Amino acid sequence: MSSNSALAPIMIGRIEQLQELEQLLDAARRGVGRIVFLTGKAGVGKTRLVREFLNRVGSQEPIQILTGYCYAESPAVPYGPFIDALRTFLRTEGAEVIKQVTGPWISDMAKLLPELEVRLPEMITSYEPQLEKQRLFEAIYQAIRPHDARNCRIVVLEDLHWSDQTSQEMIHHLARTIERDRMLILVTYRTDDLDHRHPLTHLIAQLTRERLHHEVRLSPLTQQEVADMLDVTLQRPMASGFVHALYSHTEGNPFFVEEILKVLIEHAHLDDLIEATHSGKSIAQLEIPTSIKESILSRTVDLDDRTADVLKYAAVIGRHFDFELLLRLTGLPETELLRSIKRLIDRQLVIEERNVPEDRYSFRHALTREAIYDDCLRRERRIKHREVLQALKETHQANLEDVVDQLAYHSLQAREMKQAASYALLAGDKAMRMHAYREAVAQYEVALEAVDTDDVRAQAEILDKLGAASYPLGNYNLPARYWQEAQRFYQQLDDRGKVGDLHRWLGRGAFEQH
Repeated sequence: MSSNSALAPIMIGRIEQLQELEQLLDAARRGVGRIVFLTGKAGVGKTRLVREFLNRVGSQEPIQILTGYCYAESPAVPYGPFIDALRTFLRTEGAEVIKQVTGPWISDMAKLLPELEVRLPEMITSYEPQLEKQRLFEAIYQAIRPHDARNCRIVVLEDLHWSDQTSQEMIHHLARTIERDRMLILVTYRTDDLDHRHPLTHLIAQLTRERLHHEVRLSPLTQQEVADMLDVTLQRPMASGFVHALYSHTEGNPFFVEEILKVLIEHAHLDDLIEATHSGKSIAQLEIPTSIKESILSRTVDLDDRTADVLKYAAVIGRHFDFELLLRLTGLPETELLRSIKRLIDRQLVIEERNVPEDRYSFRHALTREAIYDDCLRRERRIKHREVLQALKETHQANLEDVVDQLAYHSLQAREMKQAASYALLAGDKAMRMHAYREAVAQYEVALEAVDTDDVRAQAEILDKLGAASYPLGNYNLPARYWQEAQRFYQQLDDRGKVGDLHRWLGRGAFEQH
């Protein structure tokens, strides 16, 4: 009789990688800080290894742990994983501690964490934008570094392949800064999401040249490790024919192994399949899913309509979602929504998050959310994005800036172009205040694409902002093109003041270029 759970109770393999991480942590305890990139294909077990490592070291001498996540949203939120990690710090230590450790950089930190309620100086266009960014980098470093000589700090940044480029610049800065700190920064990313054009590829190349990071690469499990995984999960030894069939089908990807087991257990096919391998059937004759997506979706087909709808709303919201937002979106009574979420937890599709102040949940794996989201019809996704957009506006009407990046994302996905232009413009302004210039450019480009083409002044203002955002990036040709285009629009409007302002900026840029 097999277990009802398809999740391995212990991690299989990865002993060498765990030992490697523990050695790096020992070095960090001695004041040799390091950035470690934990990498491998989707589903290979990066997050599982991080959790196992943190569980092991958490019971040892005082270690402070901060965690931040990146999300599959475009444009990405400026400093997204660092804001996540800093909010963990804010929840556990309180605002006064952050103010104390950040010291003279507290006004810079408040650009990321407005809940610190620090009075910010009025924003002006800086003649030294890179210096302003360096101040914010220093504020982040001061906040996340260990402040007690007896303590060691671990910072985990998950899914960096989805991160904004300013966060990647911040990681480069930290790699140079933490070399004498009791600090270990663990970064996970998918290798199958990168190509030579991906910004993260360039960061890794830079860090490799400068020897500023350490890489721990995860490979798929061996066939023996898959056999061990089946033994501890199903609580009985498996015949070699079944192990070989499952290993061949999953190529040793542990997440896919678990997904296949879930399908077989839930549909009572496991014993039949084991028997089939004894009788010599080929893998093609075995009725098991042929992809991770198929295995995930096969476990949702018999959900009741209410729970299936909750699952789709959650997928549209993102990897992480909270109870109150789902309550507003679904219109279900609280007890009914809770019942649906429990069903999804029982199906091992979502998990309840711990150590957060609100009732928050997340998909057990990013691949789970991606499969559910991709299975929705395009129009269905647009409708749900529109509903999420409205719900966010209603629940955050007093502090829209806190969620302006989400509003920009959901309005664009909902094809609400007027709102997309407005929120992308606000998100770009917010990125500028954070000195996240590449992310500001990305948001302003969205705003320019979405704005009404008959609105000449709006186009001129966005192009002006694009020039200002791209100016600090070092390639003068780009802001020059934006400003020249903005000038043409302002000339149409006979706005001589703005035409003159842009002449001065164009002249200054041309002078600095030479």
